[in-house]
Amino acid sequence: MKSAPAALRIQYSDRNLSWWPVLLFLPARALLSFLAQITTAGILWATGDMTPWESSRGWWTVYGTLTDAGCLVLLVLLLRREGLRLRDVFGLTRTNLGPQLRAIPVYLLALLPAVAAASLATLPFYGPGALPPQVTAIHLPVWAAIYSSTLWPVIWAFTEALVYLGFLLPRLQAFTGSAWKGAAIVVCFWSAQHLVIPFIPDGTYLISRLLSALLVTAGLTLTFVLLRRRLLASTAVHWLSDASTAILAAFVLTR
Repeated sequence: MKSAPAALRIQYSDRNLSWWPVLLFLPARALLSFLAQITTAGILWATGDMTPWESSRGWWTVYGTLTDAGCLVLLVLLLRREGLRLRDVFGLTRTNLGPQLRAIPVYLLALLPAVAAASLATLPFYGPGALPPQVTAIHLPVWAAIYSSTLWPVIWAFTEALVYLGFLLPRLQAFTGSAWKGAAIVVCFWSAQHLVIPFIPDGTYLISRLLSALLVTAGLTLTFVLLRRRLLASTAVHWLSDASTAILAAFVLTR
């Protein structure tokens, strides 16, 4: 497989490719997410919103697609220097489609403990039954709520799986020589990006947001590494989690 760590190590050595572009790509989603929120706040300000930054917090399930678009462009450029395409990273073929689909329930069951742990870990911050700020901030018009519940989770889950599990993880494994070192780096940056999704300058929020994201991203990465690296299954489980959160936030909990 072209994106396997062993093949990548040989390719980078034979073609004398630098690892710096890969390492610099690690904070890309966090930086792009922050820029997307700034852009959203600017649009809201231009339309007469008197508190544009505060209002921008509730649009993260919409402007998140700007983050995805930027990441996909960068990913295409990074893969081009390796002579690869997005399909090479996703690695989906006719022969492995069945196993990938059958792995979805297994991945879902494996991730449930991490999701439960994340919910329990945030209880001391807001108490039982209380919603975290990234949820309570969402008050969208109907069209935006529909978008955030349908298209946004698909694009978001697909892009994150490609970026962190499909692209970064095998390259960091090749770079460090260890699957677990690579996984640890991925989890650190994947969880840290949630500090700006959305960015709210409040200590309690930032700590709870990082803690819950750390547990979930660690669960996603660990499941992926241990269960034969089924990227489609990981994407499907991630989509299910994001879609359910978006639907509850947009149509149920904050209405």
